[in-house]
Amino acid sequence: MNEDEKRGKFLSELRKRKKMTQQDLAELIHYTDKNISKWETGKSFPSNPNIISKLADIFEVTIEEIMYGEFKQEDNTEEINQNFHKEYINNYNRYIKTIRRIMLFVFFIIIVSFITIYFVYIRNSVKLYTARIDNPNIESARMSVLLTTKFNILYLSALKIENKEIQEILLYFKDKEKEFLVFSGANQDYYIKDNHGYNEYRLNELINKPCYLRIKYLDGGEETMKIRFHKDYNNDNIFPKDNHISIHDSPEVDDTKFIQKLIDLGFSDKQSFLEKKVNENTNIQYYKDSAWFYIFISDGDVLETIFSNVTDATIYYEKTVKEILTQERIFSIIESKDCNVENCENLKDYVMYINFLKNCKSM
Repeated sequence: MNEDEKRGKFLSELRKRKKMTQQDLAELIHYTDKNISKWETGKSFPSNPNIISKLADIFEVTIEEIMYGEFKQEDNTEEINQNFHKEYINNYNRYIKTIRRIMLFVFFIIIVSFITIYFVYIRNSVKLYTARIDNPNIESARMSVLLTTKFNILYLSALKIENKEIQEILLYFKDKEKEFLVFSGANQDYYIKDNHGYNEYRLNELINKPCYLRIKYLDGGEETMKIRFHKDYNNDNIFPKDNHISIHDSPEVDDTKFIQKLIDLGFSDKQSFLEKKVNENTNIQYYKDSAWFYIFISDGDVLETIFSNVTDATIYYEKTVKEILTQERIFSIIESKDCNVENCENLKDYVMYINFLKNCKSM
């Protein structure tokens, strides 16, 4: 007979002396009669000190007697006390280990739940894109797209084109060679909200599909302009950076000295932006109002664009083939290179050239 069987037999004897059923005892200590049956048959025995203390109180015996499985007699008192000390410590340790396992399991569930919630509902739930309209004649135009898990927002400011009166503007994108009109109307500020579930304007598709702005003039003429989006922000970090998001405005820079430095480096002033030809296939532009540099490398249907804000160390890269975005990258290169002095031939050279130009601002 092992120790649990001995204790179980003693527990059964105590219960019967009290004329209690297993169900009666189970209700007193908030367990089931199946637990009592397992204890009395020696299949297990409670390790929780509180339960053992309750059993001792119910049957009016000592904890030592419950743990040893016998009543105290003159010839076994010392042995019972020694056994109690050993078994109590063992039971207590088992009880603590059980509590720790439960706590670790609960902690694991919490961590898994947090990670699941983050990746399913939070990560990349907010994305902000700003747009550049390919037309050097536009004096003023701002366009932003905010994408969230609940709604999307498009903001487009009224256009200003020198010596031109605008009758109507149309924003559309191409989907499998078909044109989808987002909206058309007079030349004014537009603030369009698209709630998920309706998706009337399909704003979430503007970013990854060829997007265009068609302008119709009062004199009967019209022209179509390509719109290029770049990502300004998305919450893809558990501990996000301190970013300020504005759907209406991009940071304005009025730095006459910096603009003069760029002109001294060979840039031509085109009113709203500065431009310089680097080589036969490559030219660079700097937009005054938003403080963004753009390098365009064109080769037939392939256009590679490198762009960065003067105040941001991050440099972005996009590659389009037949006006379809095929590749995106982010560079964190800190080295600089002057393409006026050294020959620039690859992406890394042009990234370092943007760093060189941005460094001119602090000179």
